[in-house]
Amino acid sequence: MVQQARPYDVHRDDRGQLYLRAEDWGYRTPSFAARSDCDPESLTAEVRAVVRRVDPRLPVSQVQTMDAIVGDSLRQQRISAS
Repeated sequence: MVQQARPYDVHRDDRGQLYLRAEDWGYRTPSFAARSDCDPESLTAEVRAVVRRVDPRLPVSQVQTMDAIVGDSLRQQRISAS
């Protein structure tokens, strides 16, 4: 269950979200988020293994921590502020 997600802009909550079945993704690359109490970078191998068990044809790429994603989305504001 996702209570709150901001996949496009960390400053906006008003953007609607739609969750689709894997068969309905079409040309878009799906994105997933995993929450854990341990070091997020230590989960990469485990997440890859789980995805491989579900469907070995699915690639896992562009793995990032949420801190990195938020940092990237705020980069322009940081540059402007300095």
